[in-house]
Amino acid sequence: RAQEPAFGACETLGNSPNRDGAVTVGWLVGADGSVANVTLGQSTFTSELVNQCVLSVARQVTFPASASSAQVYWTVRLRGSETGPIAEAGRYRSH
Repeated sequence: RAQEPAFGACETLGNSPNRDGAVTVGWLVGADGSVANVTLGQSTFTSELVNQCVLSVARQVTFPASASSAQVYWTVRLRGSETGPIAEAGRYRSH
């Protein structure tokens, strides 16, 4: 969740009046919390700038250490607000 503000900054790159949307990101998370094989899944954004920004931020994410590696998917919801862009994590799942 510490990266949510960085994801939120991606929302400002949208080129439509309604810049709210969601992007699913996938990671292979190592037992030490490091990430590899970062991928973008489904996105409601048509702007490649937004999608590439989310991917760039996702590559910087780290997770807590755990007993084993896991494939993790996370849907990042981006939305504008009167106080600025907001990013919310949701639909966390691991395999």
